Amino acid sequence: MSNTNTTSELDFSLLNLNRMESDPDAVHVRSEDGRGPLFWAYEQGNEQIIQMLINAGVDETQRDAQGNVAKDMGQ
Repeated sequence: MSNTNTTSELDFSLLNLNRMESDPDAVHVRSEDGRGPLFWAYEQGNEQIIQMLINAGVDETQRDAQGNVAKDMGQ
């Protein structure tokens, strides 16, 4: 699988993690293609961030514009 993440997507994901305490809803933000921090964490295989996002209440069942769930990105 090719890595299609951009630096801005990864930076955005990390920014959301840093904002979890001050703005818990930030982890639920999604881009135009329907992906968000959980998708990007799976793409990078970062289990620690994945678990932090799940613990923060990110919905693992939401789909992107192509019908993928975040977990599909790690396969």
